[in-house]
Amino acid sequence: MALGVWAISALICLAVGTGIPAILVYTYFRRRKALNMAGSAVLASRFAGEELLLAAPAAEFLGREGQEALAGQGNLGVSRTAIFYSSYINGATLNIPIEFLRSVELVDSFRGQSRLGRKLLKLGFEEFGKADSAVFLVDDPGKWKKVIAGLRPG
Repeated sequence: MALGVWAISALICLAVGTGIPAILVYTYFRRRKALNMAGSAVLASRFAGEELLLAAPAAEFLGREGQEALAGQGNLGVSRTAIFYSSYINGATLNIPIEFLRSVELVDSFRGQSRLGRKLLKLGFEEFGKADSAVFLVDDPGKWKKVIAGLRPG
């Protein structure tokens, strides 16, 4: 049924000369919904048996300080024991146990990248005895900072 409504809408948009943008918008939102559903399943599986405090099935990962990493969208989740990210693009994961978390801050940019004046969530952590950090774009970064900062030891 939804496809039928979409097809009619697309034909109407094509008739008025705006069909290509309408189709692109529809495709974008349909793909985003599918990624959100898949991302929610990944996070539920990773945190099975744990309370998931925060979840962003479509977080944007901007990279890490300590290494060149493929940026892009993925799943970001926070429990009382860990912060977990899994990339849609290459399936790479980042698991930060809370005891290795060193800082949580909001920044305006990372490696020269910014997102239209939005704050970015920067997580400082220790991995293999070395300091590192990862930066994410999430909805309501202030809330993420507050929750994660409340989990830090000490």
